[in-house]
Amino acid sequence: MGIRQIFETSVKIESFAPGPFSTQMVLSTRKTLGKVGVILRSAARARVMPGVGPGPHPHRTKHTDTGNLAHNIVYRVTGTMAGGNLEVGPKPGAYYGTYLELGWHAANGMFYKYPWLRPALKSQWPAMSHLLLAEGKLAFNTYFRNPSNRAASVKLIKGR
Repeated sequence: MGIRQIFETSVKIESFAPGPFSTQMVLSTRKTLGKVGVILRSAARARVMPGVGPGPHPHRTKHTDTGNLAHNIVYRVTGTMAGGNLEVGPKPGAYYGTYLELGWHAANGMFYKYPWLRPALKSQWPAMSHLLLAEGKLAFNTYFRNPSNRAASVKLIKGR
C-alpha cells in the first residue's frame, strides 16, 4: 500500500494485492478502499464546514462562507488488476481548496495557509490503516479457505 499527494490537493492511496488473486479479492480491496474514502472525505469536510477552521480568512470584500468546498470534496475508487486506487480531493468547482491547502500570498503581502486535507488524513490514518489491514486479512483468509485456490496458488508459486 502506498500513499502520495497528487493534483496538489488530492490524496491517492494505492492498494496492491500480492500475487495473482481472484476477482473476489480485488473487489474486496476496492470495497475496503471505498470505506476508507468515506472516512477521509468526512474528516476533510468537517475541517472546512462553515464556521469551522482557523479563520478569519483574509477577504477584501464582505464574504459569506457557503460550505461550497465541503460539499465538493469527493472520493473515487478506481480499479487495477492487482487491487485499486483511492483518490480524495475537491471537485474542479472548488479550485480554491488548493489555495487553502498549500497557501497563497494575499494583496497585503501576508502568506496565508489553511491546510484541511493533510490534517484530515493524519487524524484518520490510524483508523483507515486498521480497516485496510483487518479487511485485507479477512479477504486473504477467505480466499485461501477454498482448497482449489490454495492448490492453484502453490502451483503458480512453484512455477509449474
